[in-house]
Amino acid sequence: MENASISYKNLRQVIGWLGVALPILVLSQSIQVGNCNYLQDSFNHYNSTLSNTIYNGILWGLAIVLLFYPTYENDPKDEGTLTTIAGLCAIGVSVFPITPNSNSICTIFYWDESSLNAGIHNFCAGIMLLILSYISVSVFTRTGEGNNLRDNKHRWKVRRNYIYTTMGWITFLSVALIAMLTLLENDPDFSFTTKYIFWLEVSALLSFGISWIVKGGFAFTDDSDVSTIGNVKQLFTYDDYLINHEN
Repeated sequence: MENASISYKNLRQVIGWLGVALPILVLSQSIQVGNCNYLQDSFNHYNSTLSNTIYNGILWGLAIVLLFYPTYENDPKDEGTLTTIAGLCAIGVSVFPITPNSNSICTIFYWDESSLNAGIHNFCAGIMLLILSYISVSVFTRTGEGNNLRDNKHRWKVRRNYIYTTMGWITFLSVALIAMLTLLENDPDFSFTTKYIFWLEVSALLSFGISWIVKGGFAFTDDSDVSTIGNVKQLFTYDDYLINHEN
């Protein structure tokens, strides 16, 4: 059972780090290798730039982990079903790209414009992020039966729940704002000219990633558990001990 718990934590960290790495690595490659110093109209426009390989590679990696993500038996929140749907949606985001035409052109891949592709892409991206937001807010914040979060021994759980809830709502609000502002674009009086879709997409990815990383035990663990940061600290402390006591 302990090994299974460690496995869950590792998988959750993998999912979280993939979410955080996606915008960081895609943008870094676009600037450093592709000489594209202009932000695209949306993060998904990078699928048609030199960052295409990292963009799709991380999405497929995320999809595979989500599709094969194991869950506890008799899971009352159907986490396994939700992660499977999110994994399928991640594949949909990759397979059905939006139009490559951005106002800040760094495009090297071209394909015919398709409203159907764009519709499926946006639907899959929205559903995937909303599912991950729901899991953060509703699943990660669960407590064991009979546990009183007011007890001092659960103080780290309270802090983690605050992170899960905050990050989950940031993801949800980012998706909601993208949908709302996209509809407002059709209004001739719409004057929001900044790369708002890009920043909201990055906000959604980073926030869900942070939530899953924390759930995976990277930091803020209970006193009886050792976090990933704690393990790294112990490793270096042990090495220093060996060096100082040689001979």
